[in-house]
Order: sequence, then structure tokens, then C-alpha cells
Amino acid sequence: MVRDIVKYLIYRPIAVLTITLGLVVLSLFFGREVPISLLPDIPIPKISIQVSASEKTARVIENTITRPLRNQLLQLHHLEDLHSSSRNGSAYIDLTLRHGTDTDLSFIEANEKVDQAMSFLPRNIDRPRVIKSNISDIPVFYLAILPKNEANEDLRQLSEFTEKVIKRRLEQEEEIAFADLHGLEYPEVIVFPNQNLLQSLGINEEELASAISNSNIDVGNVIIRDGQYQYNVELSNKIEKIDDLKNVYVSIQNQIYQLKQLANIVVRPKDKRSAYTFEGKEGIIMSVRKKDDANNFSLKTKMDTLLADFKLSYPDLNFKVINDQSEVLEISYQNLRTSLLYGILFSSIILFFFFREWRLPLLIIITVPLGLLLALGGFYLLGLSINIISISGLILGVGLMIDNAIIIIDNIRQEQNKLALNEAITVGTKDVLKPLLSSAMTTCSVFLPLILISGIAGALFYDQAISISITLIASLLVSAVVLPVLARILMKDKNPSEKKGIWDKGHHKAVVFFLKNRFLLLVIFLILSALGIFLISQINRTAFPELSTDELEVSIDWNENIGIEESIIRVNQLRAYLSDDILWLSAIIGEKQFILTAEESSINESQLLIKSKSSEEALSLVESITAYLSQQFPKADSKSFRKKNTFDYLFSTDEYPLISYAYPSQSSELPDPEEIQPLVDDIKTVIPEFEVPPVDEFLNLTIRLDILEEYGVSYDALLSKLKTIFNANAITEMRSSDRMIPIVIGHSMEKEDFYDAIHKTLIQNKNGNNIPLGQFISVQKRRDYKSIKGTLAGEALEIPSINYREGLEDDLRKQITKDGDFFVSFGGSIYQTRKIISQLWRILLIVFILLYLILAAQFESLVQPILVLVDVPLSLFGGMLFLWIGGETLNLVSMVGLIITAGIIVNDAILKLDMINKNTRSGQSVDEAIIHASGRRLRPIVMTSITTILAFLPVLFSSGIGAEIQKPLALTVIGGLVVGTLSSLIFLPVLYRIFNPKRVILHKSTKT
Repeated sequence: MVRDIVKYLIYRPIAVLTITLGLVVLSLFFGREVPISLLPDIPIPKISIQVSASEKTARVIENTITRPLRNQLLQLHHLEDLHSSSRNGSAYIDLTLRHGTDTDLSFIEANEKVDQAMSFLPRNIDRPRVIKSNISDIPVFYLAILPKNEANEDLRQLSEFTEKVIKRRLEQEEEIAFADLHGLEYPEVIVFPNQNLLQSLGINEEELASAISNSNIDVGNVIIRDGQYQYNVELSNKIEKIDDLKNVYVSIQNQIYQLKQLANIVVRPKDKRSAYTFEGKEGIIMSVRKKDDANNFSLKTKMDTLLADFKLSYPDLNFKVINDQSEVLEISYQNLRTSLLYGILFSSIILFFFFREWRLPLLIIITVPLGLLLALGGFYLLGLSINIISISGLILGVGLMIDNAIIIIDNIRQEQNKLALNEAITVGTKDVLKPLLSSAMTTCSVFLPLILISGIAGALFYDQAISISITLIASLLVSAVVLPVLARILMKDKNPSEKKGIWDKGHHKAVVFFLKNRFLLLVIFLILSALGIFLISQINRTAFPELSTDELEVSIDWNENIGIEESIIRVNQLRAYLSDDILWLSAIIGEKQFILTAEESSINESQLLIKSKSSEEALSLVESITAYLSQQFPKADSKSFRKKNTFDYLFSTDEYPLISYAYPSQSSELPDPEEIQPLVDDIKTVIPEFEVPPVDEFLNLTIRLDILEEYGVSYDALLSKLKTIFNANAITEMRSSDRMIPIVIGHSMEKEDFYDAIHKTLIQNKNGNNIPLGQFISVQKRRDYKSIKGTLAGEALEIPSINYREGLEDDLRKQITKDGDFFVSFGGSIYQTRKIISQLWRILLIVFILLYLILAAQFESLVQPILVLVDVPLSLFGGMLFLWIGGETLNLVSMVGLIITAGIIVNDAILKLDMINKNTRSGQSVDEAIIHASGRRLRPIVMTSITTILAFLPVLFSSGIGAEIQKPLALTVIGGLVVGTLSSLIFLPVLYRIFNPKRVILHKSTKT
């Protein structure tokens, strides 16, 4: 039947080519509609709860907010893990759900749990925000906006311009979902009363505040009826300008004063709790997020145009793109083009080298892009996007397309030695179509189980598995339908007989030798298998290959009660120290103003992004930064790591290998920093670098209620006076354009010591007497944890371990639990890595089972599939050997390379075994069948292997993030094919001979 179909098609070239052309046009048309994004649109099973309570300490937030929320959220369905962190002014709780959970439903449930917890929380806090994680939450890039010269360094003006102009213009682009801002400076109006004048007039700040509030009233609309008519009347008395505030009237002892006569009114920036600097200059930074279905390339093109327009329209400003994540997609796209180019180039060279015929490479040049276009149409029909994962599937699919084309072309050429062209095309295509179909099924069975990996990795592999399957289907269609027709058009009718070359003679001698020395080959097999097992134990394991970059992220906690201005000075000093070794330094300082942020930070923290001159120098910078900070700011705690890419955000690759959590056994709270020192000393015997977690020193103000009662002072008046001293007594807001500016009663325009302020400031009691404020307040200094961690089991001391070794958990458990005051649990990246690697080995077992079942069905034998699968361990040995020599780790990418190699080797073995079976069925002896099939399948096996090896070889000599991602894959594929091809050519025939011993052993007179 297959023969009849192929024969029918090659006599209908116009029909086949016109239908193919139509499919190509459709694929081109619909392919333009395929979304192009950085990653596939997969749900991330994570939900974050963010708490803002700027006036509360970490301990207060933990006890009154985080703990009640944590206890409520423990009831969330499908909750797998929970981590919380309470710090001064804020807290967050990260919820990790089981993979496959409907995050939309979990998001709704989490909001319900937060609403239920609100009755247990303080009344004066804002409702915690619930944020659902999504791939689109990862910013595509950051945009820094800076003044060019000091004359334009009005940060308030720049903030307003950025919000009203730049942000809006960006968000008008259809690809952009949201532009988030940090570094904004907001204004506030502060009223500094003339204290001496107020005392002489016998009034206080409360009366001024009341007058201001009464002059800023917006009752809204009321309806007045007049007979049958009714009118909307707006009742308002608003403060909209500074002059309105200055002209507020205050009645004192039947005399009218204006506010400007009683107080000094100034507009100034609110107390800074955050800032952004680039190369020492303050500015604004934007994080830009794209829409889920947006085209990354289109977005980049539009952004380049928009930035060029910004630079032309606003010459006084500098615009700098930072941390562009779309570079990874561009590199992957270049890798696809490179793989396609190299694959076609090398396969064409190999075909020409073996056959000395220029027409045959044309078949590859035409059919491979054709198959790729048809695969693009399949992407559209199945709703897939073009992303760095599906592109990797396409790259692999291109290699398989080339292999299929080479096999069919070679078989047609060999049939031409005894048949006419048309008959050779028919027979040559028909003979290999069945094993190629079986090979495609085995390849799919190799990749489809990868989606069984739990978590995000499995969801990512779904796109790769489907893209490879689509490409294989397109390849088979092109190979079975289009390639025979093109072969009839391009190939010559007569093919001169080809002499056996050195390849054929050497291979024939090797097969004959090992057929007579079968057990020697078995010994070699056992030795190589043992070496493979040894190599597996020697190679390090990671979740993802480590990528080099010339950009470095540095997180600094100064561990001192310093303000934003001092942090900026310190960052600039570090910049000056590194000036000769870096290109630029970007710093996010203080509390993050981004609405969408995964991690909060405190006012005395700084997040730096440093661009060095090369990736090698970036590594040396870590030591320089650590040494400088330890010398200049010994209290500072810093952490340096390479710039995060998309995979780091997904897989949390910056997580410590091991994190231990020590929980108090007898209490829900950790002991005070001084009391926990004995436990820290015990831990240091195992982890010498561990120290007591950072602590904050703060002032604890206690209001003496008995003295208040004795002197007749109102508690509210005292509280208002304290807020006034801190310049935090907000009484109302002034509407300016579309912004609400707070109006605050302040204490003094000059900086004043806090202790002096509370003793000099007077408060009026109910009898009109002025009493020093300090009499009613006691001030004490306290130390407590700067950040308090929590997990599913409650509040915990977090113990990170940078260097992991076997038995570390047992040593830590012994030290932490020896007195019975604490119990311990463990986490960290080592467990996730172990889980993924373990799953991959189980999946490898599933792959073997599926391969066995498919091969058993094809060969109608329970023994012959074993012959094919025994080739796989040898190819795995080759892959592991090259991986070890190349200094790479066993990770997701290299494991995929091992699986790819296994698929290719199985395909080669199927072709050879199928030919041996055909020969034995035609009446040849086992020895004759083996020798004939070995010679017949030598060229296609060698050509496909050499083509694949040459296509991956340039990766080993390339640099950049794209090459680093593909290097473990290239090493395993090259090494696996080098050893696996030799196994297919030599070991498989010997195994077949061992399992078929009834025929006589080969004699020297046997010919090919």
C-alpha cells in the first residue's frame, strides 16, 4: 500500500508541489499570528501576601499581623510550602502550591483567608495585598531616566514628568501591560508654627490644625427642591494652592489672623525612604512588563523607536535600558537560525562528500525549511508560542528532519544500483518509511515523558515535547510525500556503481573481527558501563547550567540606622572605589516603590546592579566588593551573585544549597538576640561563618499614663504632639492637579536632637499650663531582630549554608536539638535538585519501557528490542564522559541531551535491525544478513551522526549565554553519538549474532 501511494505521488509532481506550496503559504500566513514570547504561558504555582505597616517594628508585625495571617493561610488547599519574613515596616508571605493547582481558584481562596484574618489584625493597617505570580510578572527590561546635568536635577519635577508622560506613553503600546516605578520623590506641605507667638496668643497646634481642616471641606453634592424643581448644589471649601493654605483664617480672641502670620509654610520632599541612582546621579527607574500574548520582537522594535523619540524630544534627559531579558529570546532565535544553517550546510557537504553529486544537497536545502514552515503551522493550530523552550524543540527537530532526509536519499541511491530511478525512489522510500515511523514514535516516547517532571520544569518541557512531536510529523510528511517527488525531478536517471571506500572496508573488517571475538566486545561493554556508573557519581548535579554574565547583582544591608542620603553617599563611595573595573553601577536604594515586587527591602538596604568589563572580571569584583565593605563598613552584610536571568526567577537558582530552620520547642517566638547566642555558638561548630541574624536598635517610647492623669494632659494631645515632633502629624490633603499632597504640622525646620526636642517641647494641660513633654515619656533603647523568618511550622531561625557536604544535615541536627530547646527542618536548592534528578532517572526508566513496548510491537519480538536498548548505556557513557571532560554538571539541559542521544541511537539501531530482519526473511544466513545490513546502513548512520556532531560542534567554541545553555546539551549529544554510533555499527551486529546462535560462525571467505 505504501509503495502504491509513493508511486502514485511521484507521477503527480505538479499536484504534490502545488498543494505543498499552498500549505507553505498558509503556514507563512498563520505563522505570523503565532505569539513570540520569552517563555511559554504557564501558571506559576506561587502566591504572595504583602503587608505594609510603616510605623511598626518587625517584632510587632510578626506578632500582630504575620503570625495570624500565617495561621489562617495554613488552611489553604494544595499548599505545599510557606515562607514568611517580617521586617520593620513590612512583611511578606510566599505560598508555594502543588504543581497543577488552579492558581486562579487558590488566589480567590487566599483572598478569603486574608479577609477572615482581618478581624484578628490591628484596625489601623491597610488590607494585605494578595499577588498571584505569573510569567508576565518578570520584567522584560528596566528603563532608567536621569537628568543630563545638575541644572535639571529637580527630582520632584522629574518624578511628575515620568509618571504623567513617560509611563503613559509606554503603556499606550499594545504590547506593554504595565510600567512600574521606583525612585519617585513626592512633595508634602509642612506647617511650622511659630511656637513663641502661639504661646503669647494662648493657642496650640491643635487649634491651627482644626482651622486648616475646617478650611478644606468637601461635603459633596446635596439636592435642594424648589417647588417642582430640584437643584444639585456642591458644598466645598477646598485648599488647592499654597496661597489658599497661607490665607486660611484663624480666629483668636475675637481677632482674625491668617495662617501665614502664625506659621512658616514650606513645600518640600517627603522624608525619603527610597531612591534610585545610576552612576551616582539620582533618577527614576521603571520596570516594564509585557502582555501575555505580546510579540517580544515587535515590542523590542517599538521600544527602540520610542526610546529614540524620547532622546530626541527630551534632550535634557538620559534614557538607559538595563537588564533586558529579551536578549535570551534573541539568542535562542539566533541559535535556531544557526542550527538550521549549520545543519543544512554540513548535511549538504556530507552528502556531496559521500556521493559526489551536487543535486542531492538541493533536496536537503529545500525539504528542511519546508518541514520547518509546516511545523510553524502546527504551532498555530495547537496554540503554542515561539519561545526559548519551543525554539529548543525546533532546533532538535531540525536535526531529526535532516536525519530523515539523509536516510531516504541514501536508500534511494542504493536502490538505483539495481533499479530504474522511479522504481528506486518507490522502493527506497517504502523500505525506510516504516522504520522511520517507528523511529518517530520512539523519539516522541523519549520526549513526551519529560512533561511528567513536577513543578515548573515539567510545564516548560511540555512545549519542548510538543514542538518536537510537531516537527517530527512535519518531517515525516515532507519525507514521505515531497522528498520522493523532488528526488524524481532532481536526481539523475542512472547512477554509476560506487566502489567501496576505506570506510566500508574498515567497517567490514571490524564487524568480522568482533563477530569472531564476541566475548571481547562484551568485556568492553561491561567496562564502559562500569565507567559510566562511576562518572555519574563524580559529576556534580545542579538544576540548571550556570550562566556567565558581565553583570553582577549585589545586595547590601548596612545594618545601621542610616537614612537614604547616607546610603547614597556610601553607594557612591563604592562606585568610586570600583571605577577602574566597571562600566556602570545602578542602585535601588531603600524601600522599593514598585507596586509589583517579589521582595520588600528596608530603608537601610541597597540593591546594586554592576556591569563589569567582562564576565571574568565580574567574578573578581565579588572579592573586591566584599573586602571593601568589610573594611569600610564592618557592620554591613552583603551578598553578591551574577545577574538573574529568566530561569533564575523561575527556578530560584540563587537559593542556598541548604537552609536549616531552628524552631523554639517551648514558645512561638524566638529568644531575644542575646539569649540565642548559645545556639549560634553551637551552630558555628558546624558552620563557622554563621552569625546572629542582623538586629536593629530602636527607641522604645513608653507613655506614663499616671503622670498624664496627675497633670491633666490628654492622651490624644500627647500623641499629636509626638507626631508633630517627628513631622508626621498629617491633618488633611491639598489637591494639586491629579495629585493629593499631604499637609503636615511640623515641629522645627532645623534638625534637632530627639532628646532635646521632647524636653524642650511644651504641652498644654486642661488648666492651660505648659509642661515639658519629657515628663510624660520614658525612652529606652532596645535591640531586636531586623527580620523574622517563618515557615509552615512557625517562627524560625534561618541558617543558610553556602557550601554543602554529605552529612551536614546530621551534624546540624545534632547541635540544634541537643538541649531539647529547638527542633529543626531543612530546605534549599539541593533538595529541589535531587528531586528533579531523581524524577529524570525515573522518567528515563519510563522511556526505556515505552521504547521496549514500541520496538516489541514493530519487530514482533520480545528479544530484539533488548538488542536495540542495550546500545543506549554505551551512548550514555559517551555523553557522561564528554560532560565530565568539559567540566559541566548533570542538569536539566544535559539530561535532555542524554535523552536526545538515546533517541538518535535507537533510531540508528532500528534501521539496522530492520535491514537485518529483511535479509534473514529473504533467505540469507544470519552472518550474511548481518554483513549485508551493516554495509547497507553504514553510510546513513555515519552521515546522520557526523551531521549532528558538526551541527553541535560550533557551540563548544562559542561564547555568550546561548552557548552556555546549549554547551551541556552539545557535549552529551557529541559524546553520546561518538560512542553510540560505534555501538550501532559494531556492538548491535554482535549482539544479534549472540541471540541467534543456530547458524555457523562466519568464515573468512564471507564477502560483503
